[in-house]
Amino acid sequence: MTCVANGGLISGVACFSVDRHRGLKAEGPLRLIPQTEVIDPTAPPPGPLVLASDIAFNPSSSAVFVAVRSNGGQPGLLYAWPIIHGEVSLTPVTSSVPTLSLLFSLRFIDLDSKLLATNPHQNSPGLALLDLSRDLKVAQETSITLPEQVASCWIALAPHFDTAFIIDAGSSNISAINPETGALKDTFHSSAAGGEDSLVHGNRLYYLTVANFTVPQILVFDIQNVNDGKLPQVQRFDLSAVLGTNRYWQGLSFYPSA
Repeated sequence: MTCVANGGLISGVACFSVDRHRGLKAEGPLRLIPQTEVIDPTAPPPGPLVLASDIAFNPSSSAVFVAVRSNGGQPGLLYAWPIIHGEVSLTPVTSSVPTLSLLFSLRFIDLDSKLLATNPHQNSPGLALLDLSRDLKVAQETSITLPEQVASCWIALAPHFDTAFIIDAGSSNISAINPETGALKDTFHSSAAGGEDSLVHGNRLYYLTVANFTVPQILVFDIQNVNDGKLPQVQRFDLSAVLGTNRYWQGLSFYPSA
């Protein structure tokens, strides 16, 4: 199964069954996010603020979660659609997250009950560790202060290093935290002015950036050989050299080659 979050005028979650030979098949209608909760919905959506922002299955694949940002300092919202007998429910479980008005990216920490979430806003701590109850609601939240955070958007998990890297879209900061406790381990600085997305594979952190919206590139860091508070950069790959001058690269994912 795969599910896609739609933001804007008709906000919701579309789900599909996946078959390697027949492709995607729609499974049920769009699971709507109430427009009263997505402020000022328009087509196209205003972005990057005030709309559905991230989507994730929990580790047991028993629910699909969507983060929704609010407007005017109101609490952010976390929607969870239970998956029962392989079918995604049409009715979500809704939780408000008071300290995260701009609830942005979501990453589960091995268990269904632990979730990291970012808040890319200068007047917020920047990150929270959420505890989830069995009924899929937020049971508790622990605010995590990231020094000098401007727009802490992305989370790249490195479980074999007991580390989560938080990428700031508005500065060069890369914050390393303990994902179980939220304790800050270190703060690094990239050579870019901000990151658009990130992921960890093996001993490498891949960091997508479009410096000043002119130079799209992927920076690669060696997370195994952190030395004297520095995160070694081992590669800078210029996307424009092979993919043209498009300035709006945003997502980054990893999949095995054939």
